[in-house]
Amino acid sequence: MEHIYELMFILDPDLSDEEREKIIERVKSEIKGEVLNVEEWEKRKLAYKINRKTEGYYVVILFQTTGDTLKELDQFLKLQEGILRHMIVRKSK
Repeated sequence: MEHIYELMFILDPDLSDEEREKIIERVKSEIKGEVLNVEEWEKRKLAYKINRKTEGYYVVILFQTTGDTLKELDQFLKLQEGILRHMIVRKSK
């Protein structure tokens, strides 16, 4: 059964626009399901330093998929250079 999930990830603020777009496209292509919405929140101050960075570029992707594909996506995100942190949350109906 498919559910709607929200993926938020924080990119390194020092990436160029081109590098940032490549990572976002790579993440979208890795999602096994339908991408419903992509929001780029621009640079924001982090609550605490991550890898000595005080700012991050936030991206939120809303997508629909089955729960068994999330482990693969999580592993993919952990291995991506340029992504400081990520979180996947199932949206309630």
